[in-house]
Amino acid sequence: MAGKSAFGNLRKLPSGRWQARYTGPDLVTYRGPSTFTTKGDAQAWLSVERALISQQRWTSPLVRAAEAAKEVERRRASTFAIYAEQWIEGRVTTRGKALRPSTVAGYRNALDVHILPAFGTLPLDEINSAVVRHWRGQFAVRGNDSAGAKAYSVLKAILQTAEDDELITRNPCRLKGGGSTAKVRESVALSPVELAALVDAMPFHWQALTLVSGWCGLRIGEAAGLRVGDVDLTTGALHIRQTAQYVGHPARLVLGPPKSKRGIRIVHMPDHVTEALGTYLGTKAGTHPKDFVWTRGDGQPISRHTTLKAFQTATASIGRAGMVWHDLRHTANTLAADAGATQATLQARMGHADPKVSALYLHTSQARDQALAAALSRMADPGSGRRR
Repeated sequence: MAGKSAFGNLRKLPSGRWQARYTGPDLVTYRGPSTFTTKGDAQAWLSVERALISQQRWTSPLVRAAEAAKEVERRRASTFAIYAEQWIEGRVTTRGKALRPSTVAGYRNALDVHILPAFGTLPLDEINSAVVRHWRGQFAVRGNDSAGAKAYSVLKAILQTAEDDELITRNPCRLKGGGSTAKVRESVALSPVELAALVDAMPFHWQALTLVSGWCGLRIGEAAGLRVGDVDLTTGALHIRQTAQYVGHPARLVLGPPKSKRGIRIVHMPDHVTEALGTYLGTKAGTHPKDFVWTRGDGQPISRHTTLKAFQTATASIGRAGMVWHDLRHTANTLAADAGATQATLQARMGHADPKVSALYLHTSQARDQALAAALSRMADPGSGRRR
């Protein structure tokens, strides 16, 4: 059965399916890309073709098919892996400055280990929320949720840039809390007595380092980057000017500025820390101002792994197994708050970029709260001279 529509021709085939055709502006007859299940489907195809002609946007269906095939090929060639490499190469800070080497290394590790194996070969627009949700959930199943949170944050940032570049219509990373992880441990703050016991339990060549970290709050990268010329034993001052970190695989030493502008600072040591550091430096023969204060066996700056075994043994010996080196910075913050440091002083001493971080120690110091409770108790004592 054949019939003529307002535009083109329709024909019902013996199979029951419908065929559509029309004569184009170039006087060539064109058939539908395939037969149609219903007459309405065939008419709909003809309506689209007629609309293209009316709008003067018509081109040969053969040309359009070839262009569509090229677009599919182009899209499949533009994989997530290719875009991610461009993203990491062009990534800068919010102030338009180059990223710190450690930040780049963190992105690189997240991509190589976790993201590219899952999404690298996919075109950007084939990464959907369901796929991302399943991928993120696998980290919790494997007990590696912290790595999952970091990798998810990197994936989200890359795909947000892709959305901004109008390469995808919407970022599929929309999991609530996908970039965060439940805190698995509370930070440890040692008392002065516990800190002294820890120092005694450490090998001599790490005792001054433990004191500087536990009383002055230097980050391990800041302590690693400290040079002999940065130490003023006369005034008891440490000049924090740079950090030393090992980044990438294989690891390479990178010297750079502290974590933020506030990280460049002068930290004054308590007398007993100054004395211990002076004693330690006195054992280093022929030191030069540019020499690093603490080094590995090969003469290179230390890393958090350098002291790991000794630190684990020492913390276990004082009943604090499970501590990490960064807990010494937490200890220093808490001790400074207990000693009466203001928020501004604590922020300057610790190099906190965000004052809210310093405020946390002022609000949560248990020793300070206990002292306050004791003072309130004295006020409530009838014999304390309080007003009635």
